[in-house]
Amino acid sequence: MADLLFPEEQKASAADVDLYESRADDGWYRYEDSASNRTSIHLSRYRVLRETPKGVWLDDYGQGRFVLNGAGKRWAYPTIEQARESFLIRKRRQVQHLKHYLAHAEIVLAAAEKFFNAPQG
Repeated sequence: MADLLFPEEQKASAADVDLYESRADDGWYRYEDSASNRTSIHLSRYRVLRETPKGVWLDDYGQGRFVLNGAGKRWAYPTIEQARESFLIRKRRQVQHLKHYLAHAEIVLAAAEKFFNAPQG
């Protein structure tokens, strides 16, 4: 489908990144990042198995996956643009959560170092 690959070093700006997408008229879309050592973003297109009044069943690599039609958060989206916006929202939230976890870990580490380095006596 589409790969957005970053070299080992960080890119200076988004303009330095090439995005390759194959656009198709049918299917639903989801962007995901890789969990490997090399950072990449992939656009996946999922074939619609059937539609219901409440949503669609997608072919998720041989497994049926139901996705609601509602306006809220969904696992996949009918347009590439909606999938892109969802990916950006997910990554922003992930960054917020990780910053919170890092701040907590730094506070606990400082407290532990103070406790363990205190004079024994």
